[in-house]
Amino acid sequence: MEVTDLLEAYNSTNDDDIKYMLLKKEKKISNKEDLYKFIWELSLPILQRSIQGTTSSQILGDLLSQEVLPFTIGAYFQDMRIHEVVEESKPIISLICESCKNYCTESDIFLQALRNILQNFIERDILFVYDECFDDSTNIVTYFCSISSSGPLYTECLTLLLKLCYNGQEKSIPAVLLDSILSVADKGSNTVITNDLLKTMCKLTTSWELDVVTERISLSAFLTISCYWYKFTPSVTHLFVNFLIPMLASEMNTLEVLKIIQNLSPFFQIRSVSTGKVYLDTELVEKLKSSVKQLLASTNDTIGFYESGLRGRNGNLKIENDPIDSDQKNYISQLDFSDDEDEIEFENENMVSSNIPSNEILKLREIQQLLLDVEDKINAVDVAVVVGHDHDEAMVDVLDLKEISVGLNNFPSKAILLATLFHKLRIGKDEIELSTLQTSLNVTEQLIKNKEQINLTMEEQSKLCELILPYLQKNKRFVNILKVGNMKQKIDDGKSLRLSILVILQQVDELPFNVCGEILKTVIDYSLLHTQDDLSLAIEIVSRLIVRYYHAFEGLDKDWYNENVYSPLVNYRFAEPDAQRRISELLSKYKSFAVSKSI
Repeated sequence: MEVTDLLEAYNSTNDDDIKYMLLKKEKKISNKEDLYKFIWELSLPILQRSIQGTTSSQILGDLLSQEVLPFTIGAYFQDMRIHEVVEESKPIISLICESCKNYCTESDIFLQALRNILQNFIERDILFVYDECFDDSTNIVTYFCSISSSGPLYTECLTLLLKLCYNGQEKSIPAVLLDSILSVADKGSNTVITNDLLKTMCKLTTSWELDVVTERISLSAFLTISCYWYKFTPSVTHLFVNFLIPMLASEMNTLEVLKIIQNLSPFFQIRSVSTGKVYLDTELVEKLKSSVKQLLASTNDTIGFYESGLRGRNGNLKIENDPIDSDQKNYISQLDFSDDEDEIEFENENMVSSNIPSNEILKLREIQQLLLDVEDKINAVDVAVVVGHDHDEAMVDVLDLKEISVGLNNFPSKAILLATLFHKLRIGKDEIELSTLQTSLNVTEQLIKNKEQINLTMEEQSKLCELILPYLQKNKRFVNILKVGNMKQKIDDGKSLRLSILVILQQVDELPFNVCGEILKTVIDYSLLHTQDDLSLAIEIVSRLIVRYYHAFEGLDKDWYNENVYSPLVNYRFAEPDAQRRISELLSKYKSFAVSKSI
């Protein structure tokens, strides 16, 4: 139905049932003039009348805000090119935002309409399949933040508006807006909706912008967003020195502080690829460790005190023999229990009172467990990429690699088997024989395949991977020249070995972050950019590692990622179209990081 015909038919009748059916009809909107007419001349007046109108008017307003308006606007933009969507949607969203501000004290109907319109945009991926966003998005969001409201519906709208206007990479929420967003969150009454706003804000803000407002974030809000630990690299040292460790020492908000520390644990648990060390310096980690140890001892003592008190009370109290004085007896006799509910309520009050120590113990138990978890994370730092010499290599001469590869399932000692492999693989690519490397790789692959059955530890897998990685580089010693008449042909006998290494690396998972970083760099250098023995398998390994550890790179190794991963791949042009497409799609999502605050 044409918009002009719809307007004429709607305004010419007083029958609300007919109006309802007219609004439900499919609308033919082919240009922005029709769309603006539909919104300005029909939709807004209906919404305005619904605020203080009859029940029928309210029904029409709900239909329009929940179904007709979002669907009609979404359908109009669905098949447009992105720059047209951006340009034509801005005035519509601004118009609805203005109406929200004008009527927010009287009704939520305009907020409801805006929420559903924004949700429809996002569900249809109208804007987020591209990297563009509103040029004046900051002005739009700033205007919306000026609305005097903090209800759940308003908070939902703000969250959706942020998702629509920013994408967190090319365009992130500026620091000038963060205070306004945090103010809305502080007033929020719905925990789930408020937390969604805070998490959206954090995801769409750079770590440098977030650093500006870190000290102004409330403890509860910080607990919510601390799950995005990689966003706090610029401020994490300051946070531990000036807030978290002192609050532990003073036992203030202990439960919340411990949960935040646990969320930020990668900064003292995971080794960087570039430095081989954890992000927080040793002295600071020791201070944290000392504070945790002291608080754990104090918590254990308190739990023991409560438990001994409860045992004493439960063991000694004999209520039936306790004397009741005459005043107490008279008071009880005068109580009027009008029904069973009063008696139950009275009993429940006594139960709650008697359970206070038990409830306190439950909280202390939770604190105790968090302290133990944090202590474990401090002590169990990921292993570095260093091959140990702890196996008894004096015994390796008695072992035959070929026998090992044939009878691996019945081999008596994992330690001796690993010592044999370490001894052979440590020879180096300039000296190792082709047959020795081939057999060593066969044994390694069998070990990795059966890692759970033989209890192959993370450290042992890490050592094996570190030893085989150098052999991904093409070895000229394994290249033979075949002469046929006047023709010469190069035969690379090492190609199958390099493929075997990729197969092994594909099967390894849950390795320390720094080890995976070395695997990623080596596969990129040797298997993607040089030999290209099996591009598909190499790209699969690279993609898996980037996807899994992208946020860890963001938090711990921005520079390293940019230099060793993103830059080599984005600047290389693959001969195979499929390989180029897969790498381009990967890098369009997992981009380089900004390593300093933008001006």
